[in-house]
Amino acid sequence: MWSETIKAASLLLAAVTVLVFQGSASAEVAALTLRMSAGPQTDIQPGGRVDISCAFDPPATYIFWRFSSNNGVTWNKLALCHADSGKCSLQEQFKNWTDRLATRVNGSLTLWNASKEQDGVYECEGIRNTDAAKDNRSITIVTPPAQPTVTAADSDTATEGSRLNLTCQSVGGNPPPQISWSVRQRSQTEYSALDSMSPVFSWQPPAQKFGSTVASVSVLTASSANLAGIVCHTAHPLANATSNELLIKVLYAPKLPRVASQRAIAGSSVGINCTADANPVAKLTLLKSNSTLSEASQPTLLHSVPSVTRNLTGAYSCLASNSIGSARRDFSLTVLYPPAVQAPSSVMVREGASLQVGCNVEAEPPPFTVNWRHPGSGRLLGNSSQLLITAAARTDAGEWTCEAQNLMSPSDGREPRNGRGSATVQVTVQYPPGMPVVAFTAGTSVVQSGSRVALVCRPSLLSPGVPEPGFSWTIRTSTSTRVATGPALTIESTGLEDSGEYACVAENSAGRGPAASVSLTVQQPPRWLDDSTATTTTTTTSVGVGSFALVCAVRGRPACEVAWSRNGRELDPGAYSVSREFDPALFVTRSTLRFVGPSRSILQPKDNGAYGCSAQNSHGKITRTFNLVVEFPPLIQTSTTKLALDPAASEISLECEILAQPKPKVTWEVGSNSYVSNVSQDTLTPYKHRATLFGVRSHGRFTCVARNALGEARHSVDVVPRGPPDPPTNLRMLSPPNWDRVSLSWQPGFDGGLQASMWLRCTPPPEGRSADEPIRIEHDSSLRTVAANLTNLLPATNYSVVVFARNQLGSGSNSAELRFTTSELAMPTVTGLRRDGNSATTLLLDAWPAGYCLRVEAAASVKKSQTQQQQQQQKLDASERQWRQVKLQQSACDAPSDGRLTGLDLSTLTYRLSLCLADRLAVCGPAATTENMSGFPEVSSLTIIIVAAFCTLLIICLVAILVFFCCRNRPLASKEAASSGDAATSAARASELDSPPARRDSRLRRHPEPDLMASTYKSFSSGKPYAMVSPHPSLTSTDETSIDQTNKVFSTLLSANHPIVGNNSSLASDCIEMELCDCRNYDLESGSDNSGTFLHPGRQRKVIYEVVV
Repeated sequence: MWSETIKAASLLLAAVTVLVFQGSASAEVAALTLRMSAGPQTDIQPGGRVDISCAFDPPATYIFWRFSSNNGVTWNKLALCHADSGKCSLQEQFKNWTDRLATRVNGSLTLWNASKEQDGVYECEGIRNTDAAKDNRSITIVTPPAQPTVTAADSDTATEGSRLNLTCQSVGGNPPPQISWSVRQRSQTEYSALDSMSPVFSWQPPAQKFGSTVASVSVLTASSANLAGIVCHTAHPLANATSNELLIKVLYAPKLPRVASQRAIAGSSVGINCTADANPVAKLTLLKSNSTLSEASQPTLLHSVPSVTRNLTGAYSCLASNSIGSARRDFSLTVLYPPAVQAPSSVMVREGASLQVGCNVEAEPPPFTVNWRHPGSGRLLGNSSQLLITAAARTDAGEWTCEAQNLMSPSDGREPRNGRGSATVQVTVQYPPGMPVVAFTAGTSVVQSGSRVALVCRPSLLSPGVPEPGFSWTIRTSTSTRVATGPALTIESTGLEDSGEYACVAENSAGRGPAASVSLTVQQPPRWLDDSTATTTTTTTSVGVGSFALVCAVRGRPACEVAWSRNGRELDPGAYSVSREFDPALFVTRSTLRFVGPSRSILQPKDNGAYGCSAQNSHGKITRTFNLVVEFPPLIQTSTTKLALDPAASEISLECEILAQPKPKVTWEVGSNSYVSNVSQDTLTPYKHRATLFGVRSHGRFTCVARNALGEARHSVDVVPRGPPDPPTNLRMLSPPNWDRVSLSWQPGFDGGLQASMWLRCTPPPEGRSADEPIRIEHDSSLRTVAANLTNLLPATNYSVVVFARNQLGSGSNSAELRFTTSELAMPTVTGLRRDGNSATTLLLDAWPAGYCLRVEAAASVKKSQTQQQQQQQKLDASERQWRQVKLQQSACDAPSDGRLTGLDLSTLTYRLSLCLADRLAVCGPAATTENMSGFPEVSSLTIIIVAAFCTLLIICLVAILVFFCCRNRPLASKEAASSGDAATSAARASELDSPPARRDSRLRRHPEPDLMASTYKSFSSGKPYAMVSPHPSLTSTDETSIDQTNKVFSTLLSANHPIVGNNSSLASDCIEMELCDCRNYDLESGSDNSGTFLHPGRQRKVIYEVVV
């Protein structure tokens, strides 16, 4: 049975396989496909060209072309192409297209010089065997339409509110144009849409191609559409056109706009304008109080009044009428005029009497204010037409003006105008004159002798006096008193005798006023006290004199200011002192120049020169020059002690610069020979001289000897062969060294006769330089002192520096050695270093400040299998390990955002981390190591809560145990307390418990820890909360079981891996203080007691601990 089933399945599979292969064979016969295109474009103008291509795949045997002129409604056979024969033939009815159409057997058709009759759809169909494929393309012969025309269906005239029908016709155009409408309102130039005329549009396409396109519109007429122009527009690809404008006419009744009432100012021109909008034109009539003023049969009636008067105020009407209807508008005209004021012209009153004056005012509109104004004082009295002054004063004199004011607001759009009217009354008040005013009209109160002075006396501005006063003068001088009259007083040429007081008095019929006076001072310009006209004097003295002085005495009024100078420049205040004496009776100023000061006390050679004394006051300046000649023995200024003689040169010259007064005689001594030298004098510094010895051809010592009457001076110059440079001298620091640089200076030695370069050698070398590599110092050889900055140093480092010179013949000797130590640089340390959980490849640390990079170094770790002593020794030897720098996976200069360092091997290596300057990676801060580092991960808030709950529960259990042991061992405790030894022990323990926290802290730190652990406990002294572990003060017991249990409990608490007191727990920032009495033999790491008890060595004690969190 199973064999038959398998056989049937095999036959079925074979049949399916045959069908699949047959289907694959039949699918290999491809169907006929067509790709049709036309170009370059299908819209062409008459005479244009277009190519239509039909690409058959595989090539068709027959290609049929058909043409439809009515968009495919009917088709006409156009041409037939036979691929085998390679021929194409046009149908008979299209034979006339032979010169404009061509077909080809490859499926292409070309139209050229196209005409309107060729506009239509072209279809090509290909046949191959039994397959066929066809497609078509539309070819449009584009022709522009003619200009459209607009006509009215019935009439171009309509009554307001009726409809008007218009037609727009455009002939030709293929494709048919689009037609739109627009209107130009009366008196406008721009066209707009017909939206305001409620249009109804219709459109009729051409009945045949290239026929007429017709569009119609029906509009609702209104008065605003009268004489409006309507046009239609055709839009076509070839051209846009606009029709003729058709003006429509609308008949409507008169429309009178509102005529505003007018207000006009008297004397102004007024135009009354009646305008009626009507068709046909309306008759206009202007009425005043129902009386006709004027008529007109035109759209506008203008009635003008050149100058309105008060009698034209009244009511007016404007009437318009035509065959359609009539309209009327009423308005008014008001004539405005300013106030008219009348008042007396003048009044007179005595000082203290009463005054009353009135004025009369008329105005339209009535005035809103009437005031009396006194322009002289700015006073304004009340709102009344009456001026009343009960007691006239001097200040009441002058013009009083009665002012009335109204507000005239014309209706012609102009700004409102204040109408003003006034009348002036002259009020005169008589009173005696006050103190006059005396002024200089020529000269001033202080003049030079011989000047012209003119004085004038004027009435007081505040109290001039009425009537006008007369004037008299009283002149008081040191020698006489005289009198003059009149307002002016003139002195043609003043002298010292004219100095004095000039008083003027004003007087009139009402009385005499107080006197006014001025003082006249006659002054003189500076003059020398000795009346000498000489401007230059010469004084000779000797160097070393301490009491020498130059004196300037001058007379002048006002007092003169005396200034000293040397050779045209200001004096050095450190080398001179100037004293000044003034005699106010004689106006004599005496200035003394002494040659002493903070920097010297006697005359010096450099005091030679021209000393200028200038005296000046406000009237002039005089100057006198003292030529001071200070004689002194010769001083040789030449500092050169060596010169090299170039073997290639035949000779050299030696120069000797000398300061001497008088001029010295100079000789050169060479061995036993002496030569007299010519001496030249400096033109700027007369006591500076120069002697030159020419033609030196040999080596040796040459001595310059300068002599004058006061002494002699010598200076020797050694002429030597060329050689290496001499060592520099005076190497020193210009300022204390910084942490990374120091500023140095020194004086170069003799260059050996060749151009020498300066070199510096630093030990140890600066960063980036080798140990034996000297540093070249660029310097100016013309300077006697060289300054340089030595950079790239390390902080807190001892350095030794020497300098030397080098020329073509070799290097010179070193200078004296300079030693210095760079300053320290405060650097941050790595903080928060801890393990990331139990990971052996990741560390956690705090972010470090910007500008620093992390340096990580690795060394072999302390092996756990070693003894404790070996481990401790290896920790102490950490500085001697072979540390190698570790390349981090992340950037060493950017703090990781998650605080993690990855890619480490904490299981076999110990790491040392430090922060270095980003721009000086060799400058690093203190290092932190990973030894004894906490291995616990950061604890979350939930973990802290759980640990706190566990600690609370533990404390409750410990309290319960405490109560249990207290109750159980009370008799034993009493017995123990009776013994004297235990009492002493208890006292000692109490003393230990009473010890201050600082002592307990010191006992805790007796166990040495690495730097990392020291940084971990740094917060202990900061005053933050901490965990304290101490023995309970009230209990001691000898129960060994309790001691063991307690030790186990607190050994767990003290373990570095316990979450309560571990370095990486939630209390990692807190301090753990342990009060263990005598902890000398207690191991904090293991929590075991090596001495037997805490209180007594060799004895077992039960100690209850109190844990406070």
